[in-house]
Amino acid sequence: MAAATLSALASLQRNRSMRALEDVRDELSERVAEVEALRDELQALALRDPLTGVQNRRILDQVAPPMMEQAERYETATALVLIAVDHFKTVNDEHGHLTGDTVLVDLAGHLRGGVRGADVVVRYGGEEFAVLMPGVGTTGARARVEALRAAWRRLPGGLRPTLSVGIAAAPDHGVGLDDLMRAADEALYRAKRAGRDRVEVASDRVEMPQNAVEATPEA
Repeated sequence: MAAATLSALASLQRNRSMRALEDVRDELSERVAEVEALRDELQALALRDPLTGVQNRRILDQVAPPMMEQAERYETATALVLIAVDHFKTVNDEHGHLTGDTVLVDLAGHLRGGVRGADVVVRYGGEEFAVLMPGVGTTGARARVEALRAAWRRLPGGLRPTLSVGIAAAPDHGVGLDDLMRAADEALYRAKRAGRDRVEVASDRVEMPQNAVEATPEA
């Protein structure tokens, strides 16, 4: 009788220990899942512009190479569009930085709502945005951007500064992100130098002037 009792007690203790271990494993699994979710959230935040809510320029290094490789494989184009708010410094000086921030937020929302789901809208820096358009060449990109600019001017309420735009596309202006950036930036520079409020398409393989940084018109 005593032996049976001891055996039952031992079995009960083992069951309790097993349940305790299972509880610990379950708790550890939950903590690991929480840490992984937090890591993913932090990674997403690192790729997102905190003011406008669109992606920041880091995302281009992730999405552009595979997008352009696929375009090369299927012999399609990929357009890169650089969009700058004209005279943005004047907007801040005359209307205040809060108004300037509102302009950027409004423009980011306008771009995000006016492009396709496959397009990538990025705040490139300061008052500049970039839009990566897979499967689109310079002609198609220009038509879309002109429509976006026209719709931007018609938006009710708020300040709506004019926009200058530079467009480049692979493979015509290069096969890598750096090539497209240089070409689109050269086109944007020409748009500003020509009086702003316009769209310019990059010339084939044109290098930006060496003094372009010093000579670039004020934003």
